[in-house]
Amino acid sequence: MGFRSLIIGLLALLPIFTLTPVQASELPQWREPLTAMEFIRIPEGCFRMGNPLALDEEVHYRLQQLGFNWPRFADETPVHEVCLSEYWIGRMEVTASQWLTLMHKAAANGQDQRPASAISWEQSQAFLKRLNQNSAQIFRLPTEAEWEYACRGGASTEPDYTLNPDRREEAWYNNHDNKRETQTVGQLKPNDWGLYDMLGNVWEWTQDNYSSQAYTNHKYNNPRWADSGNSVSNNQRVIRGGSHRSEHRHVRCSARGHYGAHQALPHIGFRVVMEIQP
Repeated sequence: MGFRSLIIGLLALLPIFTLTPVQASELPQWREPLTAMEFIRIPEGCFRMGNPLALDEEVHYRLQQLGFNWPRFADETPVHEVCLSEYWIGRMEVTASQWLTLMHKAAANGQDQRPASAISWEQSQAFLKRLNQNSAQIFRLPTEAEWEYACRGGASTEPDYTLNPDRREEAWYNNHDNKRETQTVGQLKPNDWGLYDMLGNVWEWTQDNYSSQAYTNHKYNNPRWADSGNSVSNNQRVIRGGSHRSEHRHVRCSARGHYGAHQALPHIGFRVVMEIQP
């Protein structure tokens, strides 16, 4: 028996190990008693954050053929490895009903089980402050990295979005039967971790300040971009996920947007993260 055949024979005797993706049914869930917000515990892990297709000439050409023509998302690069500790994240966007329960007044936009929208980043902080005052837990907005990781649902990278421009099964956006307003949360298909409306319905605030250069300076573990005073964007905060008004180009886990922390627009809402305490 030759050396190569011997090695192959020995390898055949070894046990086969495969990485099994974490399924939504395996993830712990928890309900916050005051607002009834449902949370899913996201496992620790690493992923490739960013958009590998952002500056690709061929992808840009394919998008032009689909009718989309825009800058090539340079702020979604460079793609970089990020590792996160585990955390809890809201299964759905914060609804108008939950806002009313906690804040004792109606949200500026939305009603019942539709997302609370026209909420500024600063107003989301007021909601979180009151929530923290009434709980032993610690709540906040997700960082950009936490949001993108949760949106991916366990995938290390994002699929080529130019090959599947129709995402109506999972996202309310402007190609969805001409619906031009927010919709009741949780109606469409969840992602692989059981999270609803990560894409579409309303853009979602994150904790991070916006910088086009953030990805160049991200830490490897649990990155968060805080404005150091050198950022050209000043008090701009990152939004993620697209909305009911968005075109296909923004209905992606890697898509980034930004508005001033004081701006409250009807297509922006938020979801909540709960920290895991030692």
